[in-house]
Amino acid sequence: MAILIDDPRWPAHGRLWAHLVSDHDLDELHAFARQLGLERERFQNKTSGAHYDVPAPLREEALRLGAVAIFL
Repeated sequence: MAILIDDPRWPAHGRLWAHLVSDHDLDELHAFARQLGLERERFQNKTSGAHYDVPAPLREEALRLGAVAIFL
């Protein structure tokens, strides 16, 4: 079970964003997002996968908290 985060390369609203996902379940993902300080509004449950949008400056904090970097 792991929380995964990609590189912040998705532009929107004048900044770059990464995606935070769980390889286990949504409860794990929501708990980690709360720990990171993300608002629930950042959660997206799309057909391509459930994820949180993470602004680039928070990526390092996510890694420090135990997220695993993935490269797409």
